[in-house]
Amino acid sequence: MKEKIIFRKIIIFSLLFLFYGNTLSVCGTGELLVGVSKVDITPKTSIHMAGYGGRSVPSQGIQDPLYVKALVFDVDGYHVAIITC
Repeated sequence: MKEKIIFRKIIIFSLLFLFYGNTLSVCGTGELLVGVSKVDITPKTSIHMAGYGGRSVPSQGIQDPLYVKALVFDVDGYHVAIITC
């Protein structure tokens, strides 16, 4: 459910940016560039985790992979990036 809400917010923001980007392009070429990326940043080895001061041992295994995702817009030199983790 939470993922659907986040996805909807990204879509709404993207549509607003496209509309705003079109108003910026009146003076420029009007070229809209969009890029996306998803990278796995899960640690490959056990690490001591921040926020777990009572633990004296590093992490034990991986329950879920950790990804960072980026969505970048470029309109006439104006850059907007959305980064999630």
